[in-house]
Amino acid sequence: MASQAGQRPGGGPPAAGGPPNGGPGGPPGGWGGGAPVNEAGGPFRAFQSRSYTYYWVGSILSITSFFMLIIARGWLTFDLTDSELWVTLISAASLLPALPLSVLGGVIADRFNRKHILIASDVSNFLTHITLALLVLTGLINEWHLLALSLIHGTMFALSSPARFSMVPSLVPPQHIANATALSSIMFSGGALIGPVTAGFLLDVDPSLAFFAGAALVGVSVPLFMLIRLSAAPAWGQGQPKGSVIENITEGLRHIRHSRILLGLILLGMIATFFGMPYQALLPVFAEEVLEAGPAGLGYLGMAGGIGGTIGSLLIATFSSVNQLKMWLSIGAIGVGLMIAGFSQATAFAEFLGLDLSGPTSGAFIIALVFAAIAGWFFQLVMTGNFSLVQVLTPDHLRGRVMSVRLIVFGFQPFALLITGVIAELYGAPLAVTLTGLGAFFCSIALLTFFPQLRTRGTETVQVPGGHGGPPPGRSGPPNGVADDHTGPPMDGDVPAGRPPAAVAERPGGSPSTD
Repeated sequence: MASQAGQRPGGGPPAAGGPPNGGPGGPPGGWGGGAPVNEAGGPFRAFQSRSYTYYWVGSILSITSFFMLIIARGWLTFDLTDSELWVTLISAASLLPALPLSVLGGVIADRFNRKHILIASDVSNFLTHITLALLVLTGLINEWHLLALSLIHGTMFALSSPARFSMVPSLVPPQHIANATALSSIMFSGGALIGPVTAGFLLDVDPSLAFFAGAALVGVSVPLFMLIRLSAAPAWGQGQPKGSVIENITEGLRHIRHSRILLGLILLGMIATFFGMPYQALLPVFAEEVLEAGPAGLGYLGMAGGIGGTIGSLLIATFSSVNQLKMWLSIGAIGVGLMIAGFSQATAFAEFLGLDLSGPTSGAFIIALVFAAIAGWFFQLVMTGNFSLVQVLTPDHLRGRVMSVRLIVFGFQPFALLITGVIAELYGAPLAVTLTGLGAFFCSIALLTFFPQLRTRGTETVQVPGGHGGPPPGRSGPPNGVADDHTGPPMDGDVPAGRPPAAVAERPGGSPSTD
C-alpha cells in the first residue's frame, strides 16, 4: 500500500499530496522526469499496477479472438467464393468504418469513461462471434453475411480503439507509459501468435468451433475489464462543459499540425498500414493455392508473424527511451517492406535453391515462415515505436483525439486491400504482395528523409497525464477528471488519482519543444 506521505516503496513517484518537485521518491523535477527510462522492475515494470494487469490480460484474450476471427473469416470467405477479390473485399469492409468514425471515437474517448467504452465494444464482439458461429453451424452462412458482420465489427473497432489505446497512460505511473505501451503491443503480437494457429487447428476440425472459441475468449475478457480502476477520467472533468464535437476534433487536428514529429508519425503509420498489412489478408490464398499448406499451414504462417512481433515488442519494452524508440522505428520502417516482398517470392527462392515448392513441410513453406517471422518483427518495431511515441508526446486531455487520428489511417487500408485484391485476381497473389512490399520500402525511405525528427536524437517534450497543456480555457473541472469515483489514497499498484504538475523535458532555454 502506498504510504500516506505519498512515496511509493522503492522510490517511485509521489502520490497525491506527496513530495514536491525534486522531493524524496520522485525523479528530479517531479513526475515524468523527461524521456522514459529503464527502471527497477525490468521490461515488465508496468505490471506493478493491478489495473494495468487486468487490462493486459483481458485485452490479450480479446485480441486473440480478433486474430482468430480474421483467420477464420478469411479462410471461410475463400472456401465459399474461391476469389482473392472477395477475401480482400471482406477484410476491407471490417476496416472501412475507421475512415469516417475513428475521429468521432477519439472525441468519445475524451468525453466518456474509457473503461465503459471498452466493455461495450467487447460485448458487441461477443455477439459478432456467436452470430457467425451459429450461421456456420446451421449451414446458412454466405459471403453477404460475412460482409455485413465485418462492417458491424469494423464500426465498433473504429469507435472503441481510441479509448483502448489512450487508456494505457491512466493505468500506470508516468515514467512507465512507454513501457506499458510496448507491453500492450505484446498483446497484439501475442494474439497474432496464438490466434491464427488456434483458428487453423479448429478450422480443420469444424469451422464453427473457431468462432465459438473466439466468443468464449471475449466472454472472459469483459469481467476483467470491469475490475479496472482508472486513475484519471477525461482531463476536462466529468460533467463540465466540453464544447461541440467539431471544436473537439479541430483542437486535436490543430495540435498535430503544429507538431512535426506527430505529423511524421501519423504519415509513417499510414505507409506501414497501407502497404504493410494487405499481405496478411491474402495469407489464406498463399496457404491454399501458392504453398498448398492447408488451414494448418495458414495458422502457422500467422503464428510466425506473431513470434516475430513478440520479439519486437519485447525489444521496445526493454529499450524505450524516446531516442531508442526512434531507432527501432527507423529500422522497422526500412525492413518490413523488404521482408514482405521476400515472403511473396518464397516459391521463387525455393525453386532457385532446388527445394520442394508445395506442402506444409516443403522448402518453400519454411522459407515463407522465416520471411513472415522477420516481417512480423519489423512490422511490430515500426507500429509499436510509432504508438509509443504518440502516447508519450501527447498531452492527456488530447490523447484520445490524437490517437484517433493515428488510428484513422486504418481507414485507408481498404483501398490498399481492394487494389491488392484486383492485382492478385488478375496477376496472382505473389506479384500483388511484392508490389506492396516494395511500396512500403520506398515510401518509408522518402518519409524518413523528409521528417528527420523521426530518426534523429532530440529533446522532445514528454507529456504525462494531468501535465503540460492542461484543460482548454473555459473548460473547468479537476485537472485530471475523476478517478472512477475513487477517492482517498491510491490502492497498491494503482496510479494516484491526483496528479502534481508534470515535469517535461525542455529544450535549452526552458521552452518546451513542439516536435
